Amino acid sequence: MIATKVGPHDVSGEFVEHEEHGVCFEETWRRDNKVDRDGGPAVTRRSLSTGELIFIRYMRNGKEFRRDGPSTIEIDTGSRIEWFKSDSVCGNEDGIFMRITDLETGMLIGISHVREDGLGHKTEGPAVWHRDPDTGVLIYEEYCLDGEQHRLDGAAYIERSKDTGITTLEEYRVHGQLHRSDGPALIERDPITGQITHTENHGYSPAQDLPKDDLTP
Repeated sequence: MIATKVGPHDVSGEFVEHEEHGVCFEETWRRDNKVDRDGGPAVTRRSLSTGELIFIRYMRNGKEFRRDGPSTIEIDTGSRIEWFKSDSVCGNEDGIFMRITDLETGMLIGISHVREDGLGHKTEGPAVWHRDPDTGVLIYEEYCLDGEQHRLDGAAYIERSKDTGITTLEEYRVHGQLHRSDGPALIERDPITGQITHTENHGYSPAQDLPKDDLTP
């Protein structure tokens, strides 16, 4: 442990082991025994092998806090992951709480939108989505309203094969509950052939007229 004093702050440093980056040097700023720094990151972690910063966190009075950018930045498995939080308020001015960027291509591959209290929320479009950095396929979508999976004009939860792009799972949900009046509320498909392998009805009677493909087990 290395410790020093910088103005009103106590600054400590130690060597820590990271699963991907190996041995790193972690520096932490404190004031009045709380992790705190004004005007810079309170916690940083630097890889000894590359010299690069792999973790940055801004904190005030023991709480994650930053208004002019991401409060936490982490470099992990070829991606740059950013979180936005100011004290107890989650998300930036656009409601984005988490953002993932592929380091090799610069492609945005993940977004998470939330309310200020951290519950998943977006009135238009998916609140959470992820894209495979190699194929570009949108592999995951989740539509949320006030913390519940919710969508009236399509599936609220969607998964796709990163290799074929075929939709492998659809869940139609209203206020978190599986529900669909004009077809199966849950549909699973083979990732290679696209053939439906499983369906569940919630709020729909199979006796109703429906295209034959949608009823194929």
